[in-house]
Parts: sequence; structure tokens; C-alpha cells
Amino acid sequence: MYTMMKNDNEKALGYFERTVKEKPTFAAGWYNLGYIYFQKEDFPRALDNFRKAASLDSSDLKTLSNLAMCYNKTGQVDSAVFTNEKIIRSKPNVVMPYLNNASFYLARQDSVNAVIWLEKAAVVKPDNIKVTAVLARYFAGKGNKEKADHYRELYNQAQGKQ
Repeated sequence: MYTMMKNDNEKALGYFERTVKEKPTFAAGWYNLGYIYFQKEDFPRALDNFRKAASLDSSDLKTLSNLAMCYNKTGQVDSAVFTNEKIIRSKPNVVMPYLNNASFYLARQDSVNAVIWLEKAAVVKPDNIKVTAVLARYFAGKGNKEKADHYRELYNQAQGKQ
């Protein structure tokens, strides 16, 4: 772990490869390998390692979140969304998986599904000014005054809290 913090990915890679060879059920070792490969932008190898970590510890939200990101980076949006939905089922009040799903769809020019996920995020965290601002602009542009006004009101309320 220390070598990772010192940004020596090759040493860290060697260390964790030896570690999982000696202890193949060590989920954190597989997670760290996935993290290093993700940093190196070797997404297929990162995906393999995060999958292995998740198979050993399916409750680790950090592993699941990174697994979803790798699915997305390898063009597997449905798997990315499904993985984030697993996080949502266990932690429904954590807003990040909703936002991640929205960004996965936005990157593919699918604004309909992106907005669905942004609206879900706004329910979980209505004081998120970035989400409410985007939704207000989106619905105003679509001519949906009622929804645009609703998200403007949430935005204004959140601004007042700051």
C-alpha cells in the first residue's frame, strides 16, 4: 500500500500480484490490483481484478463502485448500471451511484436515461445544487415548465442553506 501512495505502480503491482498468488482469497489484494490497473488505464485487467474482489466480498461498496466504473470504461453500460443498482439496494441514500449512472448515459448521448437517474438523485439528495440546476435547465429546454419550476425551487432552497 505504501508503494501505491508513493506512486510506484510497478512495485505495488508486483507486491499485490505476489500477495494474491499466496492468498487468493484476499479480496483487498484483488481490489488493489484493480485500482492500479485502473490508474494505468488498463481497464480490461482492472475489470478482471475488481470482479475477483467483488466475488470474494460482494458487500464492499468501494469495490462495487470501481467495478461499475470499469464496466462503463469497457463499454458495458448495462453491467455498470446493474452494479450501481446493487449499491443502491444496500445503501439507497448514497447519491453517487445515481449520479454515476446518469453520467454513464450522458457519455453515450442518452439524455432520457440520464435524466431518469438525475431525478432519482434529486429525490435522494434534493439539496444537490448541481443536480437541481441541470434538471431545471433540461426541463426548461424541453418546455416542461412545471418540472423546471420544481427543480428551480429545490435549487433556490439549497442555495439558501449555503
